[in-house]
Amino acid sequence: MTLRQDLFDLARHFGLNPAQGTALHTAAGMDVQPAAANRLAVPSLTLLAAMLAGFGVILWIAANWGLWSRSTHFALLGGLLLASSAGAWVLAPRRGAGVALGLVALATLGGLLAYFGQTYQTGADPWQLFALWTGLALPLCLGLRSRVLWMPWSLIANTAISLWAWAQLERWVGAGTPPTMTPLLLALGASALVSMALHPAWRAWTGSDRLAHRVAVFWTVLLTGSLSLMQFLSHMGQVVALLPGLALLGAAVAWYGMRRHFDVFILSAATLAALVLLFALVAEKLLGRGYFDQFNLALLGMVAMLALAGAVAWIMKRHRLAGAALPDPASASASASASASGSGSGSGSGSGSGGSHDDKLHPANAAAASLPHQALAPALDLGVAQGWWTSRARGLSALQPDEQERPWAVVLLTALGAWLAVLPFVAALTMFASSTETIALSLGVLLCAGSLWLLRRPRLALFAEQLAYALLVTGLAFVTLGVSGLWNERAALWVLTALLLMLVWALRAPWLQLLLGAALCTLIPMLAASLLSRGTDYWLLDQPWSLAWLPAVMALAWPVAMLLRPGRWQGMPLVRHAARREAFWAGWMLTVLVQQAASAGMTFMLAGMMGGGGGGGGWNPDILTDASGLQFWQWWLPLSSGLFAVAGYAIAAQRWPLLRHPALGLLAVLLTIAAWFLPSLGIPLCFLATAAVTQRWRLAAASALAVGWVVGAIYYQTDYLLVHKALSLLALALVVGAVALWLQRSLVAADPLRSPGMLPASPASSTLVANPSPQRLRRHLVLLAPLGAAAVLVPGLMQNEALIRDGERLLIKLAPVDPRSLLQGDYMALAFELSPDGSRMPSEENAIPATYAVFRREASGLATIQRLEYDESRPALAANERRIRLGQKNGQPLLVTDAWHFKEGTGERWAQAAYGDFRLRSDGRALLVGLADAQLRPIPKD
Repeated sequence: MTLRQDLFDLARHFGLNPAQGTALHTAAGMDVQPAAANRLAVPSLTLLAAMLAGFGVILWIAANWGLWSRSTHFALLGGLLLASSAGAWVLAPRRGAGVALGLVALATLGGLLAYFGQTYQTGADPWQLFALWTGLALPLCLGLRSRVLWMPWSLIANTAISLWAWAQLERWVGAGTPPTMTPLLLALGASALVSMALHPAWRAWTGSDRLAHRVAVFWTVLLTGSLSLMQFLSHMGQVVALLPGLALLGAAVAWYGMRRHFDVFILSAATLAALVLLFALVAEKLLGRGYFDQFNLALLGMVAMLALAGAVAWIMKRHRLAGAALPDPASASASASASASGSGSGSGSGSGSGGSHDDKLHPANAAAASLPHQALAPALDLGVAQGWWTSRARGLSALQPDEQERPWAVVLLTALGAWLAVLPFVAALTMFASSTETIALSLGVLLCAGSLWLLRRPRLALFAEQLAYALLVTGLAFVTLGVSGLWNERAALWVLTALLLMLVWALRAPWLQLLLGAALCTLIPMLAASLLSRGTDYWLLDQPWSLAWLPAVMALAWPVAMLLRPGRWQGMPLVRHAARREAFWAGWMLTVLVQQAASAGMTFMLAGMMGGGGGGGGWNPDILTDASGLQFWQWWLPLSSGLFAVAGYAIAAQRWPLLRHPALGLLAVLLTIAAWFLPSLGIPLCFLATAAVTQRWRLAAASALAVGWVVGAIYYQTDYLLVHKALSLLALALVVGAVALWLQRSLVAADPLRSPGMLPASPASSTLVANPSPQRLRRHLVLLAPLGAAAVLVPGLMQNEALIRDGERLLIKLAPVDPRSLLQGDYMALAFELSPDGSRMPSEENAIPATYAVFRREASGLATIQRLEYDESRPALAANERRIRLGQKNGQPLLVTDAWHFKEGTGERWAQAAYGDFRLRSDGRALLVGLADAQLRPIPKD
């Protein structure tokens, strides 16, 4: 429930007219600047300046990275690790700052290890990197004792476990033999230990809480399901391969299903994973060995439905029992109702009805008597004063909570399970409908009608509801395919849009309204383009600039809908209920934000969408077919982005007096200029302003995330040099810092008793400083992270540098590699000739893996494979022979490494590689230091 939804419930239940609805909205403070705005403005600007400065420094380092030596790179990364760890150690008593620096140290530690692995490519397995990261970060997490650190740590630890288990599994699969159960058992046991170590029972030692434990258990459940499925497939469907995973998941279900340890999130996740494993087992029995037909598919779907329905019913029952074990709030609610009624009577309106039957709360609304939102009290008092209802309790009774409590974890379990159950039916229907388009269209109409009939029923079981959603989407897909086959794609587009509009009117579930809003926001531009397209190809426009207005209109729809006074739209037929209206437009708005992020391209440090930096509303100018249209979009996109930024500031300043300060006006000018140079920035800025001033904080957070994505995307844009981007960001950070200082002085001058730049210390931190407890002493463990990293990496760094300097050069010919995997992002797949016939694999068959490869070295350094050795005897070599130790991967011998990492954007340079450039030590240890072309010339890295 939200405050906005509560206000709509009141207006609808008591039949308020538009003017009264607006007055109720105003009384709740929905149109005024929040009280915390002045207090948080300066800290927020300071944080923004720090983030911009940090990003600018990163870009400056990236711009000069190729000019520095390896030692300088290691010094920078090591210095950042030392500085962040020392800062976390000093500021540990101040929980927020210390934990933030600890998170920086955790990330820097991983970056340092990754750079070490890419610089000295010895062919170490990735799981070793993550295992080392896990161990070195453990003192950091124990010293700071925060869930903010434990959650990523559990992910790192489980990644190391998973990579190790997959490496062992691939080795057996590559050898052509079924894997043993030992790796699976060890992996599941290690992951379970990580989850148990983060249980809140050990909070006094670890600082872990329920959320960190939930996250750790989630990774354990995910690892258990994936590894068990792979083991099951590798064992050719043998039941014994699923037993360890089912046992662990069953133990989790039994433990967290107990009333004392009940956790609905963990119980739902473990139950779903267990059902997936059982689904795989039943599917193998029904569909394997040549039994793949429509009957068995339908039978599999029926089994899945029964299993999921039973599991959801059992979890809901356990949830109700666990809730019954908690203290009953009925008495407290009753007393709160009485006091609320009394206060309403004292207001002078309806004093005699405070204890009437009408003022008694419905049992479903008993919990609402304690005011679900503090800001609701003025609105309730206004209604009492105006005579719209007799008392606060009477007003509260109009609120409409959910008919039954549905934890989100159970809803998610049910939704995923419903799709799992419906997939076999979809496959069976697809086989049946593949003959003609008429059958597909008929099936689609039947599925849509049946699911819509189910969803409009007043009371529907949770599993049946989610199953109806899945069938509805399936029906829409069949209708679209049928219409497209009978007519054309344009007709299918129109029919699908019409069906979605009908569903907006017919369905009430808020989350489904969100999906419908997102779908229509995607389809409407396609419809508009189809009206101006050539033939049936809606992406070929006759006039390339004829749809320039469309992205702006699609983006502008959300601010306009949100800024309308509530009384003006509360009677609109398609958005009659507040929850439906809010959800529909939220889906619309989130879709536009995703389009903006996609048009911005890949953001910093994330594998985002590849692409350029332009595009308003997610519109792709690549559809343009002439130069004049392209030139038009090149100036239209920056202009529209800047206009949206100006509109956002105007909207926010009109409602929040703080934003009219000259300092923030200067910041708005800078953001408008930035929106001009970053055409994807203007719309998210406008959305952020609109969501903030209308107090839609979740949507504001989504808008802020989109703004951060677009700003981070400038790292990969090639229109400007990295050094220019760095200097621009640093200059902007200085201006934002000056704006924060200016604003702080103005606020202090206006209210000398308040210092907006300082936040009160929390009682916990004060106690931590006053009492030198063991928790405070444990912060010294933080310093073990950089010391441990130095102890591990410095010797390895010295050894590798000595090998590069003094090792003997060997040039080993690359074997042919699949061209599709030759260049993959920032690394190149490698394979070397390990057989005299020139193949990448040895020709002889031997159950014992090879341990050494012997090469004949010529004076130029060129090395030719002579033979493989399968033991540690190491017989004497000829004068021109050299021995290199081999590794193992996928059951095959590995010569040092199978990949070469290089700088992004330089892939064409490395495509000419013909030889691997190694340095060899006398004990057989080799290091790949580069690649050489067919003339044995080293390929330069920079």
